[in-house]
Amino acid sequence: MTAAVTRKVSKRLVSPTSTAPEIVIYPPDSDEEEANTYFAPNEFLVGLQNITRSNLVSALNAFLQVLVALPELNEELPRSSTDEKVASFTKMARSLRCDLDKGTIVEAGRLRLEWWEEKCRQTIRNTPSSLSPELDDATVLTQHFEHVVTPIMDEILSKTRFGKRFDGRLTEVANGPNGTDGRFLGATEQKTTTISLSLGDVPPTGKISLIPLLNKRLGHSTSTFFFGGSLPPSLRNRPQQSPIPAPKLKFSKLPFYLTFTFKRTLSAGTPPSSPLFSPSLFSPTSQPPRPTQPSPAVELPMEMDLSYSLSDLARSTRTGKDRDRTFYRLHGFVTHSGGHFLCYTRVWGGSEWFRCDDERIGDVELGVRVESRGVVLAVYRLQD
Repeated sequence: MTAAVTRKVSKRLVSPTSTAPEIVIYPPDSDEEEANTYFAPNEFLVGLQNITRSNLVSALNAFLQVLVALPELNEELPRSSTDEKVASFTKMARSLRCDLDKGTIVEAGRLRLEWWEEKCRQTIRNTPSSLSPELDDATVLTQHFEHVVTPIMDEILSKTRFGKRFDGRLTEVANGPNGTDGRFLGATEQKTTTISLSLGDVPPTGKISLIPLLNKRLGHSTSTFFFGGSLPPSLRNRPQQSPIPAPKLKFSKLPFYLTFTFKRTLSAGTPPSSPLFSPSLFSPTSQPPRPTQPSPAVELPMEMDLSYSLSDLARSTRTGKDRDRTFYRLHGFVTHSGGHFLCYTRVWGGSEWFRCDDERIGDVELGVRVESRGVVLAVYRLQD
């Protein structure tokens, strides 16, 4: 285990019938009471039950599969948390990734996530856009998938070492001379675990890549350019010479796991039954369903470099291996069709992709890019 150089490790059998030993990890910056558990994960995923075919349960299952398939989860959850939800989540994650056989379908009751489902339902009921009786859970979640993500982030992951990998920092800056950052406009940084991207300005039948959506969210848009007036022509073509620099956001700290949610605008009660992907990503005999209601397609790059989004201060203070770590790789995403949610994810940082649709698990080929008309969440992992 590569972490053995910096981490004190001990082993003991969990029970006489246990097939896998428990390994305890003491991170270098933590005391013995903050010990983390370690388990050797399987290279496959197991199905999650959804007896009632609930759209909300399908959303929870899809996000959970993406989450438990992330690397580092198997060694950065607390061994003996006093928080009941955290302890239950750790036990559940180990069970899903280590203790079950391939082909297993996990009963919903074994997950012990009823609190999560109820929390989501309460939030949905209190969402302004859901006050109309015609709007069902699925329609609201396609607009606000953060209702699924936030409870796990706030009530479980934020209390673990693993959860710190989702933490990013954004700082508002103004353009300075020669294209550099000017003064910092905000006295404090904005902490973020997810970045919400709106598709409201994209035509229903249109298509847009993740990068322009992110640039717009950060304020790196054409509003900072100068397109006319009395400036000499030599300056009009230089974006850094815009007479009124527009504030923008830059990362002062890139998260290890960069998580996006996508806000879609839908009609009441009629979530789109649209193609999940471009047909080119499937075999010639595969025919995706015809759309009944258009929804913008989002192209997710398999890899992207966010060095341009770092503030100058962050860039200058980065040291060691972190100096050049700005390259992200797509780990997994959640999409939907007809309001039913499913996910596509890698397992443990590997190259193979798996399709998880509640109880049904299968391996798939996605090609060099992903284009989805139903994507509501995407998770990227920072590369070494």
